[in-house]
Amino acid sequence: MKNFGRKTVAGVLCFAMLTGTLSAPVPSAFAAGGVVINEVCTKNTTYQASDGGFYDWVELYNTTGSSVDLSGWGLTDKADTPYRFTFPQGSSIPAGGRLVVFCDGDAAAVNNAVAPFGLSATGEELTLTDNNGSTADTAVIDALATDMSYSRYPDGSGDFFATRCTPNSANA
Repeated sequence: MKNFGRKTVAGVLCFAMLTGTLSAPVPSAFAAGGVVINEVCTKNTTYQASDGGFYDWVELYNTTGSSVDLSGWGLTDKADTPYRFTFPQGSSIPAGGRLVVFCDGDAAAVNNAVAPFGLSATGEELTLTDNNGSTADTAVIDALATDMSYSRYPDGSGDFFATRCTPNSANA
């Protein structure tokens, strides 16, 4: 009898969604401005930063048809500290565009464009927070081999796969 009740509730909810009398919830990444964590590399030896270093990196992707201002947004690898890295005033991503953020504690001491934390090759949870304090996206990254990334495919979708690195390019 208990199982019958659950199936009935599930059936009613599905029917309501199909007939349009109940709308599906919008994923938080899209509700908070359409920017998602799109690709992550935790052991980078091939993609060079402008200062010549090879740091871990996170690629953000704008799923919308408009530019998104990232001023005051945060990126972190510690859920209880949402703004370990805060995007400076004037940071933005164009419509359908990408932004790679390098991550390295030492490099961040001399370059404020680098996030002040490294990423764990054995697994990591990343959180992107908008400038209002709302979680825009969260990604749980599995252990990765050197120069492999954890990528959404297709770009901006909900599904992550271990792939070859494609920073600033479409995920393949």
